[in-house]
Amino acid sequence: MKDTKKLLFLGTYPPPYGGISSHLYDLLPSLQKTGHKVISFTPYAEKNMNDEFENGLRIIKMTTRKMFVNNSLKILLFLFLNIKYLYSLKLIQYIRLVSCAFQLRKIIKNERIDIVYTFEEHILIIPFLKKIINNNIIINSMIFGEYYLYPDKFLKMKLYMKKCFSLIDQIYSSSQYCAESIEKVFSFKFSSKVIYVGVDENIYFPAKNNQKFKSFLNIPESSFVYFFLGRMDKSMGIDFLIENAEKILNIGENVYLILAGAKGSYSVQVNELSNKYDRIKYYENIPFDQKLSFYHACDVYLAPTMQKHACMGVSIKEAMSCGKPIIASNSGGIPEAITNGENGFMIDTINGKLDSEDFIKKLEMIYKDELLREKMSKKGRKVFLEKFTNKITLNKYLEIINELS
Repeated sequence: MKDTKKLLFLGTYPPPYGGISSHLYDLLPSLQKTGHKVISFTPYAEKNMNDEFENGLRIIKMTTRKMFVNNSLKILLFLFLNIKYLYSLKLIQYIRLVSCAFQLRKIIKNERIDIVYTFEEHILIIPFLKKIINNNIIINSMIFGEYYLYPDKFLKMKLYMKKCFSLIDQIYSSSQYCAESIEKVFSFKFSSKVIYVGVDENIYFPAKNNQKFKSFLNIPESSFVYFFLGRMDKSMGIDFLIENAEKILNIGENVYLILAGAKGSYSVQVNELSNKYDRIKYYENIPFDQKLSFYHACDVYLAPTMQKHACMGVSIKEAMSCGKPIIASNSGGIPEAITNGENGFMIDTINGKLDSEDFIKKLEMIYKDELLREKMSKKGRKVFLEKFTNKITLNKYLEIINELS
């Protein structure tokens, strides 16, 4: 008989959608279908949600106020008896973490949870949770790029972070690059296994031809499209594309640059750019169900992100799944997906900025060489199917669960 487990995932479940929340949205229903009992708990939510089922999944969301009111007397007593933690944490942060820990204890006890998974900053709850529960529950944690992004913030509580890491049964990361952040930022040596965030190959797939999708975007079927999808912020490299927009258009008279994604600090400039050039199109906050059409319409995907905390963008894997060649910055975890010259091109930095000369050179090369595009398209899809599908991600989690049985 199959040994089923009761699993509690501590992280943001959508809405809103984002890196982690989208990952949980794909993963948790699939885990539920394998026979395991899965509960998602989102602490510090904007509003309370309890016992709502979606695809057989139990979803709990709770505000800080609700968690505190539910456990106020126990929390206040705990705060008084464990005042030493204030040396590492701010008072408000301390109260939030303890409130969450007591609420977690209720869920763990009532649901008889076997394994808890925490994501990103929810790792900070672990010392409190371990202190107030009396069983040997397994706690695993997934880290992304938070330590690269906010090193000063986490280094201020370095000893507390060491305590957190030491209490985790298994640490996972969404890329090898981000797995190394514990040692690079804190100089701690804790082992970490890589589980890539997967993408559904049945949703994102190569198009037989992309002409009809170009018509959907009201651009000529004969156009050649470079596509960027991301937040309109400097960290995503949108400033680099703005600076080099005219050079990109000069590659060919049929070249179009499609810029799409969430609103950000550069949204106004991107909008002005699209008004200035007919062959630059800007789409803000495109609907989820239209993303595939954008990928299918493009000929090459651009990822000029300069985020040092970028484990590896999901959009890169979506583009690979659609069989699109990728031109990306040689930063973060991106080299774990792109092999230079095989399924795309990697652009190095010069004095902290992407090499614009090499970037334009590679755009021209791929524009002129149809056989190269076809080769990169097939290779990208092949690499994706070997490393980045939702099924592979699910199986990694199942292997871990089975190891712990």
